[in-house]
Amino acid sequence: MISHIRLKNFKCFEELDLELSNLSLLAGMNSAGKSTVFQSILLLAQSESDALVLNGSYTELGALRDVLTEWSETDTVSITLDNFECSIGAQHLEATETSWTTYERHPSLDTLTYVNCERVGPRSFFPMPSRRTGSRELVDKAGLHAVHILNSRSETKVLQAAQHPDGKGESLRSQVEAWMSEISPGAKLSTRVHSDMDIAQLGVSFPAPDGRTRDFRSINVGFGVTYALPVLVSALSSSPGDILLLENPEAHLHPRGQRKLAEMLVGVALAGVQVFVETHSDHFLNGVRLAVAKRVILPKDITLYFFSSGPHGSIVTQPRMLPDGGIDPWPSGFFDEWEVALDELIGTSQE
Repeated sequence: MISHIRLKNFKCFEELDLELSNLSLLAGMNSAGKSTVFQSILLLAQSESDALVLNGSYTELGALRDVLTEWSETDTVSITLDNFECSIGAQHLEATETSWTTYERHPSLDTLTYVNCERVGPRSFFPMPSRRTGSRELVDKAGLHAVHILNSRSETKVLQAAQHPDGKGESLRSQVEAWMSEISPGAKLSTRVHSDMDIAQLGVSFPAPDGRTRDFRSINVGFGVTYALPVLVSALSSSPGDILLLENPEAHLHPRGQRKLAEMLVGVALAGVQVFVETHSDHFLNGVRLAVAKRVILPKDITLYFFSSGPHGSIVTQPRMLPDGGIDPWPSGFFDEWEVALDELIGTSQE
């Protein structure tokens, strides 16, 4: 687990210190620094002791010029996870790969899974992974391999705290289907692998008056199922000690599905997986708040950060989660657009 991250002269942050927990939520304005925090972790994960890899399998950041804070008074960039520091002098600004000045790899980086916001949509087929990362099969940052992993690990037992109460069993397939039913009611998933062509297929069926429908191709079902699948598979197939970074897991989901997804990820965090979520969804946040209010998870196990833009760069505040699910203080611009719009509507109607 990563308990603390410190950035110096990295992109939009001249200096940033964040305390982290089992479930760390990053919310706020666009282009205010949320992705920068993710990228700092991903940069270390894709690099090695002898090489800073700015453009790798997890993230592509360009050259050192693109990483060094624009208004920095020094030419040293550093990222520190707990007591593990990585730093580099940015004298050669056009370099895209060079040697670290200091590189201390945090052991948790070897258990990292990252699913970004630009996930694969509905497809007639999905590629199978061409290689393994150690002994771990990853869904791929775009979710390309989620169907294959659902097929190959279908009987893997899901961590108890993350299991859906209405699941037909404890297996990965049963639990993915149970949580998927919160997004697309009654959906059943079938997978087929064609090893000779290195592809996998996903079928989706639904309840019908005389039983169930036939399997539909994912391209005939809609974006939500395919877009949510990598999030569900990566989260529910994780193990205690793993790190999971998710960008906008709520994308393309209806409000209830977003809230239920938060409920699932709270369970994953309780099971010992460190979960980072970048989100723009008040429904997702409310799902976490409800879990706190119901005493499913304690406020101490959640860290919430709000990112906004100021005249001198990004501003990061840390609202506090209260035992009743409340948030104190509630920053201006923090998931309050519903109230702002409602006030405007009331004002307009009274004119």
